[in-house]
Amino acid sequence: MNAKSRSEFQWPEPEGDLHFAYMHTNFLYPLVVVGIGFGAQASASVQVINRYGIDFCVIGDPGNRATNSTETPFNGSRGSVNYTYALSKTEVSIGQWYEFVDAYGKYISPTLAGPTFIGRRGIQEDTSRPSGWGLIPTARNLPAEVGWRYAAMYCNWLTNDRRTDKAAFETGAYDISTFGKVGGVYTDQVTHSASAKFWIPSLDEWIKAAYWDPNRIGQGQGGYWLRPGGRDSFLKPGLPQNGGETSADTGNAEHLLVGSYPSISGPWGLLDVSGSVSEWTEHLDPDGGRSVLGTYAGQSRLLVDSLRWDGAGGDPSFNLFGIRLATSIPSPGSATCVALYMFVGNSRKRR
Repeated sequence: MNAKSRSEFQWPEPEGDLHFAYMHTNFLYPLVVVGIGFGAQASASVQVINRYGIDFCVIGDPGNRATNSTETPFNGSRGSVNYTYALSKTEVSIGQWYEFVDAYGKYISPTLAGPTFIGRRGIQEDTSRPSGWGLIPTARNLPAEVGWRYAAMYCNWLTNDRRTDKAAFETGAYDISTFGKVGGVYTDQVTHSASAKFWIPSLDEWIKAAYWDPNRIGQGQGGYWLRPGGRDSFLKPGLPQNGGETSADTGNAEHLLVGSYPSISGPWGLLDVSGSVSEWTEHLDPDGGRSVLGTYAGQSRLLVDSLRWDGAGGDPSFNLFGIRLATSIPSPGSATCVALYMFVGNSRKRR
């Protein structure tokens, strides 16, 4: 599964525009809301929110059924999620990832910061910046491919409202003091903390977002599609300018930007589920690594672009894959999400 590896990184011991904001009892999020409703029944319309410059598609229909033995005969039931959440519309781009690198770079020596931190491409040393790293402008909208552990730290940083103190990177969604390997077994925190605002999606969250349609059979009659994009048939491989629908099974496609196939989205509005880059999940693989789902550009779609695909294993300490973030949707205590507080500017505007 294209598990492109790098030398294992040794983790240091941790040291002691206008926006709407949605008010919840525990936090205040910078939030742009586009047509959101959280009724008991799923809506057929795509619902998008924006947090820290990242678009998220809301995944509703809580309590959907899991797959049955006909749909996933080889790997058991999956895909049932009993709460509303959101996944990023595309994989995190290099430009979005660079904001994390630029914030954390001052805490890590460039000699220790390998590809799991800066990614496969698009970020290079730049001694003129305090972080020591610079973004290659032409790579800004390419998908990032990074290590699972640094993806977890990215979630910590976002969960802690992108604070710049070192502690903001070390806990929040995942406690990095657990990151290690004893007797060949990884000791990393298995699932995100209950208080996390951003996290790496679980297997069920990813599968539901990719394949479940609350109106698959008819209005209010849900079911699973067999392939990405809300289909039972394979997407057509090819570059978008040639009428293609996915970069999987497509040569010379690694240069494509995130969201290059805007008309190919599933019921929830996610893009690039097929092609682009394979994506980390939180799920533990049988060998102790983390499961990776989705095809990458150029990979055969015949096995992997399927509800039945069981995922490949990735080593969290040195393999490089893409990330599609998950985020929480606070329950407002009513059927409709209302913008309760408005303010001018956010941290991205003030920098």
